[in-house]
Amino acid sequence: MTPGSLFAGRYRVVHLVGRGGMGAVYKVIDLQTDRARAIKLMLDHKVEDPDARERFRREAGMAGRIDSPFVVDVLDTGVDAETGMLFIVMELFEGEILV
Repeated sequence: MTPGSLFAGRYRVVHLVGRGGMGAVYKVIDLQTDRARAIKLMLDHKVEDPDARERFRREAGMAGRIDSPFVVDVLDTGVDAETGMLFIVMELFEGEILV
């Protein structure tokens, strides 16, 4: 995922926002809506782990069912056909990282 690259045929990568134990989050531009979004990808070393893949899918499903002004909306989920990477696309909120 390099700046300027295209992911899942629809999302233009802007830059890495952050990385955790299971995934990395990038700022992307949705080319269909021309809006900035956040996309979470499962890290390479976790992709082959069936338990990790299932946790990632559950996270996407649970987050997608939450309807609250205090939680970002999940807008898209899937598996990229080219790379096999699982992804979750969410609203992007920019600001300070809270620790």
